[in-house]
Amino acid sequence: MCHFTEAERQGLIDTRSLVRDEEGREVLVGLTDQESDLLMGYRRRFTSGNSDGDPENLAIWLELAQRHELARPL
Repeated sequence: MCHFTEAERQGLIDTRSLVRDEEGREVLVGLTDQESDLLMGYRRRFTSGNSDGDPENLAIWLELAQRHELARPL
């Protein structure tokens, strides 16, 4: 289950990036709970300067980020 800090939650709400799934869990728009957890974990590591240099992982994170961005309402 993806847990958001209050600051993350507020920012995601402000940008209409956060919804609840069928089970009532907070998830990123366009992603499952597990996918939201993966993408948020990457974003947290990236902002703290600890990005993963593995090209395979990067491809997964980029695909998740793109799906999320395309699903967000304008």
